[in-house]
Amino acid sequence: MDIIGALVSLIVTFSLLGFVILIIVGIYALTCIGRMRMFQKAGENGWKAWVPFYRDYVLCRITMGAGWYFIFGWIPVLSFFMNAIYALEVTLSYGQSVLYGVLYFFFPTIAELVAGFGGAQYIGSQDLERQVRDMFSGGGSTGKYHDIHRDEPDMHKDEPKDTGSSENDHSDLPSGGNNTAGEV
Repeated sequence: MDIIGALVSLIVTFSLLGFVILIIVGIYALTCIGRMRMFQKAGENGWKAWVPFYRDYVLCRITMGAGWYFIFGWIPVLSFFMNAIYALEVTLSYGQSVLYGVLYFFFPTIAELVAGFGGAQYIGSQDLERQVRDMFSGGGSTGKYHDIHRDEPDMHKDEPKDTGSSENDHSDLPSGGNNTAGEV
């Protein structure tokens, strides 16, 4: 009886271990799929999302401007703070709201799928200090940071203004330009 009990226990243990490994591989695959789409939006090759440490390097490079920052995330004392900074940088680089940053901090797999397959646009590595200040000061009605060139001069101020007329403006017609189909 002891041998049968040991065999059953061994089978159950390996079954549970296989199930846990299957879940881990599934989460990794979902994360890679989301990050692959994020990389493609940033102009990077999607395959880079599947290489374990290189994917973190590329994410830091496109969001923070320097890929080697990913090393700080692997230092146990700094990992909590670096994950918060990663969440902020990804949020800002993809023009997302504060809520997205919180989602990325707690559930990065889901957040990467949202950024990859959602309407997020890659706007590039940003000035973290200024954007965080603007993000938390309510810098817009949508809660998103859209005005990334706010401090730059208006490049179009010397161009002529549109007067409202166009090629299809028929205000010189007898009916005042309000012709509908069939009227002459």
